[in-house]
Amino acid sequence: MAKYTNLYSEQKNLNYFKKTDSAEMKIMIAIHMLFGVLNYPRSRMYWENKYRINIIADNMSRNRSFQLRNCFHVIDNESISNDNRNLSIKQYIKGKPTPWGINIILLCGQSGIVYNSLLYQGSNTNINDFMQKNYGLGRAVVLKLVENLKPNSHNKFFENFFSSYNLFSCLLKYRIFAIGTIQCNRFFNPPFPKDKELAKMGRGTRIPIQVKRFDRKEKCSVIIECPEIINLYNKNMGGVDKHDQLVSYYRTFIKSKNGHYG
Repeated sequence: MAKYTNLYSEQKNLNYFKKTDSAEMKIMIAIHMLFGVLNYPRSRMYWENKYRINIIADNMSRNRSFQLRNCFHVIDNESISNDNRNLSIKQYIKGKPTPWGINIILLCGQSGIVYNSLLYQGSNTNINDFMQKNYGLGRAVVLKLVENLKPNSHNKFFENFFSSYNLFSCLLKYRIFAIGTIQCNRFFNPPFPKDKELAKMGRGTRIPIQVKRFDRKEKCSVIIECPEIINLYNKNMGGVDKHDQLVSYYRTFIKSKNGHYG
């Protein structure tokens, strides 16, 4: 950020602009995070005597904050041709409240805290070719997000876009346990009713799955029903939604010539 912010000031011949560095850019980002929390109607108010916020005003002057914000860049504008001015990684996801946007896949806890993230860029997503070839892009994303987790210390929950037999098998080898909804065409003859049959049963229908386990008391295998997994999935699946909800309460906007960065 510091590199391209300085470069932009040179390209615009802003002689008054003093070059910034990574430490100062971190302060600017932190200040804008506080803007999202306090939400004053005008940015200048954080430095005014009547409404002054010391942690902001003592770390950066008002004029310097505005200078950095006006020059803020994360890429070299001149390296982008006119044909590529539109952001190529924007995606349309049907059914989302904001269907057009940048897709950042998150690994979150139940509380909404983010433990890892990955910018989704289609086939150009930052994942090695071996993982993509052997598991497919969606499943390789999960393996990328959990690569730094300690074995046998977490349970993972995800939706059917990521679920596959190969992914569950690979996670199990690392003793990372996972639960996810599935698309039946990714599994060989799963013991579930067809979608049309489930639709006739109504919303919220649960189909107990019969599984075999060894009964130590009877010293033989017995058949039992296993519906608890559904409650477990519903209880633990909302971490990303929780994160999105919390972020929506404290949004920070930096105005640009082409719109806003949230």
